[in-house]
Amino acid sequence: MHPNPQLLALQRWQLQQKIRQRLDDLEAFSFQVETLLSSEKGSVETDASLTQILYPDKFDDHAIQRYQEASRRLAEDFPQALRASVLSMILAAF
Repeated sequence: MHPNPQLLALQRWQLQQKIRQRLDDLEAFSFQVETLLSSEKGSVETDASLTQILYPDKFDDHAIQRYQEASRRLAEDFPQALRASVLSMILAAF
């Protein structure tokens, strides 16, 4: 017994729409994660700037190193967090 070609085409179209929706969700989630991490970086930069302006004598080498370390961690962690999120979204989708 041969399957109905119209039914197969409809099922294929429905599957394509589900995949497109999942990829759209993935893109939106990636954008949200990027925005959140960027705001975190902005918060660290703002705190560092305010500390330097308000307390210039307290902005020592230790504070500069702490800021640089936070920026470095953010730059390193972002791709890993994004990859993990992408993988979990793809696994959830399929």
